[in-house]
Amino acid sequence: MKMGDQGFLRNVNASRLGMDRRTRSFNAALSVFYARLLQLASRSQGFENTPSPRRRSYLTNIVDV
Repeated sequence: MKMGDQGFLRNVNASRLGMDRRTRSFNAALSVFYARLLQLASRSQGFENTPSPRRRSYLTNIVDV
């Protein structure tokens, strides 16, 4: 299953429930929350300016663009 297929399936399920816009804004808020959380966690460990590729791909998986 590719990354695009996952977003497509989520959009189909969300539109079936009639909550497409609400789900998308919730995902955006969740990704912002996770970004802030990871930023605080990495700062406390002393990794301020080293974004890991796995962290970035996880955030892009949450949000449909």
